[in-house]
Amino acid sequence: MLMTISSNRREIQLKGNQIEFESFRTLAGEIDLTPYTRSEREVLARIIHSCADPSMANSICYKPTSIAAAITLVQNDAVIITDTEMVRHALYSQNTKCALNQVVSAPNGKTRTQHAMEIAAKEHPIGTVFVIGCAPTALFSIIELANTGEIEPGAIIALPVGYVGAARSKELLCETPYEYITNRGPRGGSAITAAAFNAIARMAAGQYSFEAATTP
Repeated sequence: MLMTISSNRREIQLKGNQIEFESFRTLAGEIDLTPYTRSEREVLARIIHSCADPSMANSICYKPTSIAAAITLVQNDAVIITDTEMVRHALYSQNTKCALNQVVSAPNGKTRTQHAMEIAAKEHPIGTVFVIGCAPTALFSIIELANTGEIEPGAIIALPVGYVGAARSKELLCETPYEYITNRGPRGGSAITAAAFNAIARMAAGQYSFEAATTP
């Protein structure tokens, strides 16, 4: 049994790209993404791939200009600020920042993540890409700081998860004039949010993996 497991592990390591390609081909057989644009398909495919749930595509929302805007920001080395270290470590980017470790306790009844996001946002107030995958409170704060003119976000990629505040925070984001990628409802999380950003990062580097996997 140990020999079999070891052999399978080596095979998986050797065929990592093929596994991703086969996953995208399987995904394409389960949901039709052809009505979407080239860049939209890449974002949606990575999100679906991260949770193995094609129905997730029905809840994703963004402005028509947001994906292109986010790609340009990444290409221009914009600062990427995340709500948690978990999200930060999952991103295909070296230009990331998370201030959570700077916050031992949050003042005035705020959450640690919320306060950390405010600290980082005020240090990088203009043109930042905010990536929020866990804490709705962090998203509430970014929206408030932007609405009061304290920051000017470049883009907000936010799919926080939970039954308290997550859905409402994303509803508010959809009502703003900022560039955003989000989803409706309580679903979300670190992996899904990182997948959305990583689709942007790959396209910024000229990589269209879903297209490559599904083009005859």
